[in-house]
Amino acid sequence: MSHVEKRTLQNGKPSWTIMFRYTDWTGKRKQKKASGFSTKRDALAFERDFMERAAGSPCMTFGNLWEIFKKDYKRRVKESSFIVITANVRKRVLPYFQDTPINQITPNMVRKWEHDLQDTGELSVVSLRKMHTCLSMVLNFARKYYHLPTNPAALAGIPMPDDPATHTLQFWTLDQFKRFDKAMQGDEPYQTLFRLLFWSGLRIGEARALMISDIDLENNIISVTKTYHRYGGRDVITTPKTAHSVRKVSIPPQLSATLQAFIKRLPHPDNKTRLFEHIKGDDTPRLHFYKGAERAGLPRIKIHDLRHSHASLLIQQNVPPIVIRDRLGHKSIQTTLDIYSHLYPTKGEELTGILSKLW
Repeated sequence: MSHVEKRTLQNGKPSWTIMFRYTDWTGKRKQKKASGFSTKRDALAFERDFMERAAGSPCMTFGNLWEIFKKDYKRRVKESSFIVITANVRKRVLPYFQDTPINQITPNMVRKWEHDLQDTGELSVVSLRKMHTCLSMVLNFARKYYHLPTNPAALAGIPMPDDPATHTLQFWTLDQFKRFDKAMQGDEPYQTLFRLLFWSGLRIGEARALMISDIDLENNIISVTKTYHRYGGRDVITTPKTAHSVRKVSIPPQLSATLQAFIKRLPHPDNKTRLFEHIKGDDTPRLHFYKGAERAGLPRIKIHDLRHSHASLLIQQNVPPIVIRDRLGHKSIQTTLDIYSHLYPTKGEELTGILSKLW
């Protein structure tokens, strides 16, 4: 039985306090007191939500389940993963399911939610699948720990992937990049950053996390051991995207010379200095990248597409897919082939010529 009392603040406004006992999910009896509510209804609503979260009932709202899940999830994943999942759920999932009891969420509701997201035109099918994964992960947590009979997101099924026939990978040819590089002349540190991305195939987060100690200029090797993120106005350095992303990448001597000259221009550099620590935020590199493309008269692509441009360059030079896999830090060669298989058709023609000579 809860106890609710009202008092009047110095400004004349009411303030309600509620005190109640509850049983937590371990079975222990505890007491909770909360104050500062402007109405009795708000105080009682707080008690109801708190009781749902404490007991972990399958009739709790999705919003309350999310608060429980979030605390547990934060302990088990990297900060970058937690921030991404939290942002996705807050923006795309909570507005739809926030006040719905989890045992009343049906596969049809999930499908309608997916269709509504798709109809906004703001998400690709790949992004929609990510939203589905977020919802399913939270509901799986309830199924495992809070007696939810089934996972309605799993029953609804994963949204269909993009049609490969309509998927076009964007990249620049070597000649196009050289035009871009010429247009970027003197725009530092961005010219060096973009040269590094094109000639190494690194992800931009991996490049921005590089310290001087990660670069072996004598042997032309870069050690990729971490990645950069920008969250809440602060720089965050974490381990790379996957374990396979930890790798050593060989680079051409010309790129080593570019990096060496760049390092000499840094103020008071030492082994722990990050090469691109003076670049702030994510929008600034994009702005310089797009302006450089415009000056060069090139089609606009994403900075990440420099990585695709690097892979395309290697494919045109007959570099085996397994070497490209290791260089890009893909988990498997299938990942590499899934992304770049459409760049190989001309190789079939070359193979035909080879076999015809052996006949």
